[in-house]
Amino acid sequence: MGILAVLLLIVGTIYFNRESIFSSKYATVYVKRGIVYGEKGNFGKAMDCFDRAIELNSRCVEAHFWSGLVYHGNGDFDDAIKSYSKAIKLNPNYAAAYWVRAEAYGKKGDYDAKRRDHNKAKDLDPGLAKRMDNEFRGLLLQQLENSKRSR
Repeated sequence: MGILAVLLLIVGTIYFNRESIFSSKYATVYVKRGIVYGEKGNFGKAMDCFDRAIELNSRCVEAHFWSGLVYHGNGDFDDAIKSYSKAIKLNPNYAAAYWVRAEAYGKKGDYDAKRRDHNKAKDLDPGLAKRMDNEFRGLLLQQLENSKRSR
């Protein structure tokens, strides 16, 4: 191999690695931007950001997780489960993804899958499960209070 070919190979490798690093950083920026849009209730723009993050870095776990939350919030449980599953495939120790996927399974009536994912989330992070249980109980109590007031 000639010297020019070796130099081209080295420069190409450096350029590729640089592009890969920049893509990952930009993907993270898009995820953070999407979260902000979601907090403001602009779920269309949030999803656009998560989709862009996935285009830049298909292995961006958080982009898959957060897009799942948007699908979930919109009642699209099949796509939510697909997004959570992709996040779990990329990070099998992602307890929160198991937890929210369990909730999506429950909405679809698949209680065996719900139980399985809740148990996995509890195994991975018992503290997360406790926090999530408390949050759901709080929401249920709030809904009960609201329904009592509206009577």
